[in-house]
Amino acid sequence: MESPNVLYVYSDGSKIEDSRTGYGFVIRHQNKSIYSESGFTGKNQTVYQAELCGLREAVKHINSGFQVPEKIEFRMDNQAVLKKLQGNTVSTKLELDCKNDLNRLGKIKKCLFEMGQVSQRNQRKRYSRHAS
Repeated sequence: MESPNVLYVYSDGSKIEDSRTGYGFVIRHQNKSIYSESGFTGKNQTVYQAELCGLREAVKHINSGFQVPEKIEFRMDNQAVLKKLQGNTVSTKLELDCKNDLNRLGKIKKCLFEMGQVSQRNQRKRYSRHAS
């Protein structure tokens, strides 16, 4: 069940047999899909990189002037991305760019956002950041 006061962002990345990778994301509000996008991220990239690209593209879209409520909840299925974004270190430019975009979102939109992985039992691990 989605709360009417929350903007939900579902993102994912994938890789197929011939090593092509891509991402997709959907932005939902008030139980409706209001924007979606998918893209090709290249050959010989990892699913992890595709997941980061999907998240970053969603955040860039929201940062471009999208109207949002007080809370944004990002939902994804990649534990490694979640752990990396919770940490204090980054290993790649893509990770740094993604963290910077998320931080910018928190400052510009003055919102609370949560990031979590939905498990098979519908329990989420949460990452919260309050805008300063």
